[in-house]
Amino acid sequence: MVESTINNSMKCKSCESEIKSEWRRDSYTIRHVPLLFCSRNCSNSRIRTPEIKEKISKTLTGRIRPEKRVPKIEKSCQVCGDNFKCYRWQNRKVCSNKVCANYLNSISRQKYIAKNGTFSTLRETFTYKNIIIEVDSNLEKAGIIYLLDVLNAKKIERYRNLINYWENEAHRTFNPDFICEIDNKIHLVEVKQKWIKNTEHPYNRTIPFKREALEKFCTEKSYKMLWLDFDSAPKMKDIYKQFLKSRSFNG
Repeated sequence: MVESTINNSMKCKSCESEIKSEWRRDSYTIRHVPLLFCSRNCSNSRIRTPEIKEKISKTLTGRIRPEKRVPKIEKSCQVCGDNFKCYRWQNRKVCSNKVCANYLNSISRQKYIAKNGTFSTLRETFTYKNIIIEVDSNLEKAGIIYLLDVLNAKKIERYRNLINYWENEAHRTFNPDFICEIDNKIHLVEVKQKWIKNTEHPYNRTIPFKREALEKFCTEKSYKMLWLDFDSAPKMKDIYKQFLKSRSFNG
């Protein structure tokens, strides 16, 4: 066995701590070599000039035999249509633009919601008076009761279509809760609790964008927008509290 040539008093060139033991072997000469760094982290943290980086890249590339190198293939981005290159096994569908990736993820989510209804909550059948409808929260149940008892709504159904909107550069979609008839006019209904402006929670952050998108959509389709929350419909808040206490309503 060849003895180490490291000087135990040697200091790391990065963190200046004492090098106490070797952390690598020279696999080409099968011998221990003196170290300038105490660990791989320190070795990797050193500042390399562009020339050194290029030299390392060429060296590593040269170690791969030409017959082993896998060529990249050219694909077309499914969102923007621009061409990009990637390895065959990567199965990429979009270019490196984050906007394209966000848009594709949003479209995939849109298809899932259209098929399954929701991601995180299970829907149940709620019956009140002459309405039998699927809901996914106690808040929606309170919204149904408010629509029937306070606004005298008719023909309440779940709204099945998705509405597109943008949050800065990110494409989003959401599904308004209900569609109903009030005073012989068609209303799209979204039920919320209360918007808190100073919060980073996704529930509150996207509310202004959703409301603007719903208002624009209703204007284009000649619908009426009905945005129900604890500020605009305080009676719904009372119904919601009562519902949480009793857990049942007899219509």
